[in-house]
Amino acid sequence: MNKILLTLALALPLSSIAQDTNPKETVPNKLEQTVVKFLEATEKAGDKLADATGKAIEFATGEVPIVIQEYLGWHFTKSLLFFFVPLIAVGVSWIIYHKLYKGREDWPEHQIIFLVAGIVASLILFTVSMHNFEWLKISIAPRVFLIDEFKHLIK
Repeated sequence: MNKILLTLALALPLSSIAQDTNPKETVPNKLEQTVVKFLEATEKAGDKLADATGKAIEFATGEVPIVIQEYLGWHFTKSLLFFFVPLIAVGVSWIIYHKLYKGREDWPEHQIIFLVAGIVASLILFTVSMHNFEWLKISIAPRVFLIDEFKHLIK
């Protein structure tokens, strides 16, 4: 309805200018035809844009839940690995220490350095592991995790 009114509003003043009964086309008639063609092309483009927007909304409505589910799955798995791999490494290093070095009285210098480096690495890995509880947040409250992620994206 608005398109028809716009066409009439533009076409009526132009047609009143072109009151010439001369069969030849005048400049206002050509201008009127050009405006009409322009409005028709604009209407077609608007229809195509509306169709494309509708298709994009349908696509997004269908795909967004799947993308969110995959995003949560990825972060859950990554966080779980960053939690358990350091714990496993700490456990393996302490098992190696107890098997190889427990009860020894003679400690060569390179073994002492290896032992200290292993203890420091174990403590670092344990600290990293204890600060990574995103997997727990995702499993208990996935919406809270998503809100935090959106908050970081907005910043």
